[in-house]
Amino acid sequence: MSNDKKLQLEIERERQAKALEQYLKTGHGTPRSRREFLASGVLAFGGYVIAPSILQLFGSQAQAQAAGTCVANVTAGLVPFINVNLSGGAGLHANTVPLDMAGNMLTSYDKIGLGLPTNFSVIRDFGNVPFATTTGGASLSPFLDGIKSVTTTTKTAWVNVMVRSQDDTANNEMAIGGLDEAAGIKGSTLPPLGSQATRTGVSQLPAFKSSSQPLKVSNINDILGAMTVDNAFNGMSTTQKNSVLDLITKLSSSQKARLAGTPTGRTLASLVECATGKNFGNSANLANAGVDPRVDANVAPVWGLTPTSTGGVVAQAGLAYNALSGKAGVVGIEMGGYDYHGQARANTDNQDKNAGILVGRILKTAEVMGKPVFIHVTSDGSVATQASATPGADWAGDAGSGGMSFIIAYDPNGRRPTNGIQLSGFTNGQGADDTFIPAWSPKMAGMAVFANYLQFSGRMDLFDAVQNRTFDSATTAKVLRF
Repeated sequence: MSNDKKLQLEIERERQAKALEQYLKTGHGTPRSRREFLASGVLAFGGYVIAPSILQLFGSQAQAQAAGTCVANVTAGLVPFINVNLSGGAGLHANTVPLDMAGNMLTSYDKIGLGLPTNFSVIRDFGNVPFATTTGGASLSPFLDGIKSVTTTTKTAWVNVMVRSQDDTANNEMAIGGLDEAAGIKGSTLPPLGSQATRTGVSQLPAFKSSSQPLKVSNINDILGAMTVDNAFNGMSTTQKNSVLDLITKLSSSQKARLAGTPTGRTLASLVECATGKNFGNSANLANAGVDPRVDANVAPVWGLTPTSTGGVVAQAGLAYNALSGKAGVVGIEMGGYDYHGQARANTDNQDKNAGILVGRILKTAEVMGKPVFIHVTSDGSVATQASATPGADWAGDAGSGGMSFIIAYDPNGRRPTNGIQLSGFTNGQGADDTFIPAWSPKMAGMAVFANYLQFSGRMDLFDAVQNRTFDSATTAKVLRF
């Protein structure tokens, strides 16, 4: 297309957008028929730009429909991936026992809520990962308690990732969904899914690469709606929907060519190629589409669901279920309320347990579905207590230098052996040791987690093509734990 024609197209789109905005301000509903489009001033002359304008009215759901209608080209062997993000700066370091780079206990844990080593005991779980208990044997890890209230840990491996990160911000580059997608993980019928309307689906920035735009899931209907063309053409009758598709299919070759290079043009192509008339009547068959955990007799009890359940737990279940079934690609699940400083320890311990319950439900869902899963638990920054020799002190302030994330990976065939239980370590100053590359940068930590994801998936052959020389071979060898 010539520059003049491109300019003409952009001018006409802008004119249509302004005309539509003015039309809606006068109290009219969204135009649906040709007569209404003419009355609104949106359709003023030849129809070669009207199709993308129509699609722009449909918003993100049309993009989701176009991304999810055709079966994706999935790289074999890649394990379902879920990022659980605890927004606000959770005290993850107090839910395990950080060791130094050599694997030894620190001289004190008095600023991370565990007190002096003489005032707590250490037990091992997930193979060899250390967790604290009181000297009387009561657990000091509410996160672990939450997991174990739902499922066993016998087939799950755990690796602590020490990483310095910024407090109370969505700007940490720790989300690895884009790297995973670049390696080849794709959903068979849905785009990437997430709890937030961000590039990653959670309140983290991408580590090195962005994924396809995730579909924000606030409730289960967001997933169900993305499964049919009905949602993209919201409000139109079946006749009107078919008329629009008929209009689109009758565009001339030159008109289609003009659209081909635009994002809306690509959406248009997907809708025309993949969506057929039978999709319009598909809503009644959603129970058979394999996207609703409420109607899966094995999965529903894990989350306490009935066929009519609603609310946040259903959304979490839907996100996890579609990741594990392969219907969606990378999935991000966000939990809010993890800005801990100034909160009573009893409140934050309850939050930690809720996060553990979510992870436990994901692991249990993987178990009943017979699927492996790789979970990356992240947060933005961390917290510290006033110095206290005894466990359980209240959090007093932010401390991003003590940041940590968790790799929690389940294999239905049995726990995968690891050659270590942490990446980097803590110093006796009770912060991440930044002499080890992943500890000083969230995105470097993300790359290290990505390497372990591919290793866990048995596809390290994909690493070099995606990571583009970020790690040399020696660094790659140092960060692998599976």
